[in-house]
Amino acid sequence: MNLLSLSTDYALINHCLSGTNMWSAFGSGFTTTTLPITALIDAQGWPNDAAASGQSYGGAFFVPDPTNFGGPYTLDLIGNGAINMNAQIGTATWTASSPVNCSVTFNSGGTLQVTSTGGASTASIQISLTTTGTGPQAIQFKIVSTGTSGFFVKNVRFYRTSDATDLAAGKIWRSAWKQSLVNLCPSAVRFMNILGGNSNRNCRFENRTSPSAAGYSFQMTASPVYSVAGGINQYSCTSAPPTTTSTPLSARRFPKAWT
Repeated sequence: MNLLSLSTDYALINHCLSGTNMWSAFGSGFTTTTLPITALIDAQGWPNDAAASGQSYGGAFFVPDPTNFGGPYTLDLIGNGAINMNAQIGTATWTASSPVNCSVTFNSGGTLQVTSTGGASTASIQISLTTTGTGPQAIQFKIVSTGTSGFFVKNVRFYRTSDATDLAAGKIWRSAWKQSLVNLCPSAVRFMNILGGNSNRNCRFENRTSPSAAGYSFQMTASPVYSVAGGINQYSCTSAPPTTTSTPLSARRFPKAWT
């Protein structure tokens, strides 16, 4: 099993987890702030500082051609703020219904914006989609505001409403996708670099992407010790001494060139 990023396999119940560059900043403001990015997000990767509001934090994922499946989907989240969604192929028409602790504050030109006012309670809304474009639809979505009354937007999920029971039961992978593997009768399943591809920065075990992370394909809090040195898959670190929270030196395994 290979890379999830922008996959059209629809393997994960919560589509947000498989998005490309999930979560990251779309604008330069979020990354050039006087505070480091890790000071604006929590350990799972969700914005938790007032400076994050208005900085277009989000990602993108694929959904099927609406002529094959157009919904209903469920969008749910915790916190106060606005989520902006836009289909990138053709012109989208969004139909939203049954809002709980939220409202549609903009729906025009292929863009849907939902504003949550639930605070610590879950906000949710049912969504269906049609579009003039054909084929799988790339959905770009962003947290455009967050933190009103101290409640920051987090735990954003977008999933087929029919998968709600499985999601509530703690399942991660869609049953229909798992069945496609069962049909092959494999003796083993091996996941090959499923998290992030060239964006993967999982250099140490303690920096691995956890099940509670905001996104599985890219996690901005992963491996904070290392930085990009230039080129693809090239990283540098001037010093990485053991700490109480890092892997002991005796337990590390480096390529020969690093010793």
